[in-house]
Amino acid sequence: MLKGEEVNEHIKASDAWESVPFLINHGVVDKDDLVGLLSSKDYEMRKCAWKFATNMLDHKVIEKNELKDKKEFFVELLSSEDYKIRVDAWKIMPSLLHYVIIARNDIVAKKKYFLDMLNSEDYKIRLDTWEMMRSFSAEFCCTDLIYYGTVERSNLAEKKKYFLDMLSSKDHLFRKKVWRYVPYVVSYCMVMDKDDVVEKKKYFIELLSSEDYKIRLDAWEFVPGLLDCGVIEKDDFLDKKKYLFDLLSLKD
Repeated sequence: MLKGEEVNEHIKASDAWESVPFLINHGVVDKDDLVGLLSSKDYEMRKCAWKFATNMLDHKVIEKNELKDKKEFFVELLSSEDYKIRVDAWKIMPSLLHYVIIARNDIVAKKKYFLDMLNSEDYKIRLDTWEMMRSFSAEFCCTDLIYYGTVERSNLAEKKKYFLDMLSSKDHLFRKKVWRYVPYVVSYCMVMDKDDVVEKKKYFIELLSSEDYKIRLDAWEFVPGLLDCGVIEKDDFLDKKKYLFDLLSLKD
Protein backbone atom coordinates (compact mmCIF):
# COMPACT_ATOMS: atom_id res chain seq x y z
CA MET A 1 0.00 0.00 0.00
CA LEU A 2 1.36 3.44 -0.87
CA LYS A 3 2.42 5.64 2.01
CA GLY A 4 0.72 9.01 2.34
CA GLU A 5 3.74 11.00 1.17
CA GLU A 6 3.94 8.92 -2.02
CA VAL A 7 0.35 9.63 -3.03
CA ASN A 8 -0.55 12.70 -5.05
CA GLU A 9 -2.29 15.04 -2.61
CA HIS A 10 -5.19 15.45 -5.03
CA ILE A 11 -5.89 11.71 -5.22
CA LYS A 12 -7.87 9.96 -2.51
CA ALA A 13 -8.46 6.28 -1.88
CA SER A 14 -12.16 6.88 -2.49
CA ASP A 15 -11.41 7.91 -6.08
CA ALA A 16 -9.91 4.48 -6.74
CA TRP A 17 -12.54 2.53 -4.80
CA GLU A 18 -15.40 4.13 -6.72
CA SER A 19 -14.23 2.38 -9.88
CA VAL A 20 -13.94 -1.08 -8.33
CA PRO A 21 -17.55 -2.28 -8.94
CA PHE A 22 -17.26 -1.53 -12.65
CA LEU A 23 -13.86 -3.20 -12.88
CA ILE A 24 -15.23 -6.33 -11.18
CA ASN A 25 -18.27 -6.42 -13.47
CA HIS A 26 -15.95 -6.28 -16.48
CA GLY A 27 -13.67 -9.00 -15.17
CA VAL A 28 -10.69 -6.69 -14.64
CA VAL A 29 -10.64 -7.24 -10.86
CA ASP A 30 -11.43 -10.56 -9.18
CA LYS A 31 -14.15 -10.31 -6.56
CA ASP A 32 -12.27 -12.74 -4.31
CA ASP A 33 -9.42 -10.24 -4.12
CA LEU A 34 -11.86 -7.65 -2.80
CA VAL A 35 -13.36 -10.05 -0.26
CA GLY A 36 -9.86 -10.82 0.95
CA LEU A 37 -9.25 -7.16 1.74
CA LEU A 38 -12.06 -7.22 4.31
CA SER A 39 -9.78 -9.24 6.59
CA SER A 40 -6.48 -7.67 5.53
CA LYS A 41 -3.75 -7.52 8.17
CA ASP A 42 -3.16 -3.96 6.97
CA TYR A 43 -5.76 -2.16 9.10
CA GLU A 44 -5.83 0.89 6.82
CA MET A 45 -6.56 -1.29 3.80
CA ARG A 46 -9.15 -3.28 5.76
CA LYS A 47 -10.86 -0.08 6.89
CA CYS A 48 -11.05 1.19 3.30
CA ALA A 49 -12.54 -2.10 2.13
CA TRP A 50 -15.25 -1.93 4.78
CA LYS A 51 -15.92 1.73 4.04
CA PHE A 52 -16.97 0.78 0.53
CA ALA A 53 -18.51 -2.59 1.37
CA THR A 54 -22.11 -1.37 1.14
CA ASN A 55 -21.32 0.33 -2.16
CA MET A 56 -20.16 -3.04 -3.47
CA LEU A 57 -23.37 -4.56 -2.14
CA ASP A 58 -25.48 -1.92 -3.90
CA HIS A 59 -23.71 -2.67 -7.17
CA LYS A 60 -24.35 -6.39 -6.66
CA VAL A 61 -20.69 -7.34 -6.92
CA ILE A 62 -20.67 -8.90 -3.45
CA GLU A 63 -23.28 -10.79 -1.44
CA LYS A 64 -24.47 -9.80 2.02
CA ASN A 65 -23.55 -13.22 3.42
CA GLU A 66 -19.98 -12.71 2.25
CA LEU A 67 -19.84 -9.52 4.29
CA LYS A 68 -21.53 -11.04 7.33
CA ASP A 69 -19.07 -13.93 7.27
CA LYS A 70 -16.27 -11.38 7.63
CA LYS A 71 -17.92 -9.04 10.13
CA GLU A 72 -15.58 -9.99 12.99
CA PHE A 73 -12.76 -8.28 11.08
CA PHE A 74 -14.72 -5.04 10.97
CA VAL A 75 -15.81 -5.23 14.61
CA GLU A 76 -12.15 -5.60 15.54
CA LEU A 77 -11.47 -2.16 14.06
CA LEU A 78 -13.89 -0.53 16.53
CA SER A 79 -11.34 -1.13 19.30
CA SER A 80 -8.18 -0.55 17.27
CA GLU A 81 -5.25 0.89 19.20
CA ASP A 82 -4.76 3.19 16.22
CA TYR A 83 -7.22 5.94 17.12
CA LYS A 84 -7.50 7.20 13.55
CA ILE A 85 -8.57 3.72 12.42
CA ARG A 86 -10.95 3.46 15.36
CA VAL A 87 -12.62 6.82 14.69
CA ASP A 88 -13.09 5.98 11.01
CA ALA A 89 -14.48 2.55 11.87
CA TRP A 90 -17.12 4.10 14.12
CA LYS A 91 -18.07 6.43 11.28
CA ILE A 92 -18.49 3.42 8.96
CA MET A 93 -20.47 1.41 11.53
CA PRO A 94 -23.96 2.92 10.95
CA SER A 95 -24.17 1.88 7.31
CA LEU A 96 -23.21 -1.69 8.19
CA LEU A 97 -25.81 -1.69 10.96
CA HIS A 98 -28.39 -0.30 8.54
CA TYR A 99 -27.67 -3.08 6.02
CA VAL A 100 -27.85 -5.66 8.84
CA ILE A 101 -24.29 -6.78 8.19
CA ILE A 102 -23.46 -6.28 11.85
CA ALA A 103 -25.84 -6.46 14.81
CA ARG A 104 -26.50 -4.12 17.72
CA ASN A 105 -24.86 -6.57 20.12
CA ASP A 106 -21.66 -6.38 18.10
CA ILE A 107 -21.55 -2.63 18.73
CA VAL A 108 -22.64 -2.64 22.36
CA ALA A 109 -19.74 -4.94 23.16
CA LYS A 110 -17.36 -2.27 21.87
CA LYS A 111 -19.01 0.91 23.20
CA LYS A 112 -16.27 1.43 25.80
CA TYR A 113 -13.85 2.16 22.98
CA PHE A 114 -16.18 4.78 21.52
CA LEU A 115 -16.72 6.46 24.89
CA ASP A 116 -12.98 6.51 25.58
CA MET A 117 -12.45 8.69 22.50
CA LEU A 118 -14.83 11.36 23.83
CA ASN A 119 -12.18 12.32 26.37
CA SER A 120 -9.07 11.57 24.33
CA GLU A 121 -6.06 13.70 25.19
CA ASP A 122 -5.68 14.24 21.45
CA TYR A 123 -8.13 17.09 20.77
CA LYS A 124 -8.40 16.13 17.09
CA ILE A 125 -9.58 12.63 17.99
CA ARG A 126 -11.85 14.01 20.70
CA LEU A 127 -13.50 16.48 18.33
CA ASP A 128 -13.85 13.85 15.58
CA THR A 129 -15.72 11.66 18.05
CA TRP A 130 -17.97 14.43 19.35
CA GLU A 131 -18.62 15.37 15.73
CA MET A 132 -20.41 12.05 15.44
CA MET A 133 -23.01 13.54 17.76
CA ARG A 134 -24.00 15.74 14.84
CA SER A 135 -24.30 13.02 12.25
CA PHE A 136 -22.81 9.60 11.77
CA SER A 137 -24.24 9.63 8.27
CA ALA A 138 -27.09 11.21 6.35
CA GLU A 139 -29.65 9.11 8.18
CA PHE A 140 -27.92 8.16 11.41
CA CYS A 141 -27.24 10.57 14.27
CA CYS A 142 -26.60 10.35 17.99
CA THR A 143 -30.29 10.00 18.80
CA ASP A 144 -30.29 6.80 16.71
CA LEU A 145 -27.16 5.65 18.51
CA ILE A 146 -29.07 6.02 21.77
CA TYR A 147 -32.27 4.54 20.31
CA TYR A 148 -30.49 1.40 19.17
CA GLY A 149 -29.04 1.04 22.63
CA THR A 150 -25.44 1.28 21.46
CA VAL A 151 -24.77 3.88 24.15
CA GLU A 152 -26.96 5.47 26.79
CA ARG A 153 -27.59 9.21 27.01
CA SER A 154 -26.11 9.13 30.50
CA ASN A 155 -22.88 7.69 29.06
CA LEU A 156 -22.54 10.76 26.86
CA ALA A 157 -23.62 13.23 29.53
CA GLU A 158 -20.86 11.93 31.81
CA LYS A 159 -18.35 13.00 29.18
CA LYS A 160 -19.69 16.53 28.60
CA LYS A 161 -16.81 18.14 30.50
CA TYR A 162 -14.44 17.07 27.76
CA PHE A 163 -16.55 18.76 25.10
CA LEU A 164 -16.91 21.93 27.16
CA ASP A 165 -13.14 22.10 27.64
CA MET A 166 -12.66 22.42 23.88
CA LEU A 167 -14.96 25.46 23.61
CA SER A 168 -12.24 27.69 25.06
CA SER A 169 -9.33 26.34 23.03
CA LYS A 170 -6.55 28.89 22.45
CA ASP A 171 -6.45 27.72 18.84
CA HIS A 172 -9.19 29.87 17.31
CA LEU A 173 -9.56 27.69 14.22
CA PHE A 174 -10.06 24.61 16.36
CA ARG A 175 -12.36 26.52 18.73
CA LYS A 176 -14.52 27.56 15.79
CA LYS A 177 -14.90 23.94 14.70
CA VAL A 178 -16.08 22.94 18.17
CA TRP A 179 -18.69 25.70 18.41
CA ARG A 180 -20.20 24.51 15.17
CA TYR A 181 -21.50 21.40 16.95
CA VAL A 182 -22.98 23.09 20.01
CA PRO A 183 -26.59 23.17 18.69
CA TYR A 184 -26.44 19.45 17.98
CA VAL A 185 -25.16 18.31 21.38
CA VAL A 186 -27.56 20.69 23.17
CA SER A 187 -30.78 20.59 21.13
CA TYR A 188 -30.70 17.27 19.25
CA CYS A 189 -28.66 14.89 21.37
CA MET A 190 -29.54 16.63 24.63
CA VAL A 191 -26.44 15.31 26.38
CA MET A 192 -25.81 18.65 28.09
CA ASP A 193 -27.88 21.62 29.17
CA LYS A 194 -27.59 24.97 27.43
CA ASP A 195 -26.50 26.52 30.73
CA ASP A 196 -23.39 24.36 30.63
CA VAL A 197 -22.42 26.10 27.40
CA VAL A 198 -23.62 29.61 28.31
CA GLU A 199 -20.76 29.79 30.80
CA LYS A 200 -18.38 29.50 27.85
CA LYS A 201 -20.14 31.86 25.42
CA LYS A 202 -17.53 34.61 25.71
CA TYR A 203 -15.12 32.36 23.85
CA PHE A 204 -17.54 32.23 20.93
CA ILE A 205 -18.25 35.97 21.00
CA GLU A 206 -14.51 36.57 20.58
CA LEU A 207 -14.59 34.75 17.26
CA LEU A 208 -17.11 37.23 15.82
CA SER A 209 -14.32 39.81 15.63
CA SER A 210 -11.49 37.47 14.71
CA GLU A 211 -8.72 38.96 12.58
CA ASP A 212 -8.94 35.83 10.47
CA TYR A 213 -11.80 36.65 8.11
CA LYS A 214 -12.64 32.98 7.44
CA ILE A 215 -12.98 32.25 11.16
CA ARG A 216 -15.04 35.42 11.60
CA LEU A 217 -17.34 34.58 8.69
CA ASP A 218 -17.95 31.03 9.90
CA ALA A 219 -18.63 32.28 13.43
CA TRP A 220 -21.31 34.67 12.16
CA GLU A 221 -22.88 31.82 10.23
CA PHE A 222 -23.17 29.85 13.50
CA VAL A 223 -25.08 32.67 15.23
CA PRO A 224 -28.64 31.61 14.20
CA GLY A 225 -28.16 28.07 15.47
CA LEU A 226 -26.72 29.25 18.77
CA LEU A 227 -29.57 31.74 19.18
CA ASP A 228 -32.13 29.01 18.51
CA CYS A 229 -30.70 26.72 21.17
CA GLY A 230 -30.51 29.56 23.69
CA VAL A 231 -26.77 29.55 24.19
CA ILE A 232 -26.38 33.21 23.17
CA GLU A 233 -28.70 36.22 23.06
CA LYS A 234 -28.77 39.19 20.72
CA ASP A 235 -27.43 41.52 23.38
CA ASP A 236 -24.30 39.39 23.61
CA PHE A 237 -23.00 40.50 20.23
CA LEU A 238 -24.60 43.86 19.39
CA ASP A 239 -21.26 45.61 19.80
CA LYS A 240 -19.72 43.13 17.36
CA LYS A 241 -21.92 43.98 14.38
CA LYS A 242 -19.32 46.31 12.91
CA TYR A 243 -17.13 43.27 12.32
CA LEU A 244 -19.93 41.69 10.33
CA PHE A 245 -20.29 44.85 8.24
CA ASP A 246 -16.54 44.75 7.57
CA LEU A 247 -17.12 41.38 5.95
CA LEU A 248 -20.05 42.70 3.94
CA SER A 249 -17.87 45.43 2.48
CA LEU A 250 -15.14 43.07 1.25
CA LYS A 251 -14.49 43.12 -2.47
CA ASP A 252 -15.49 39.98 -4.40
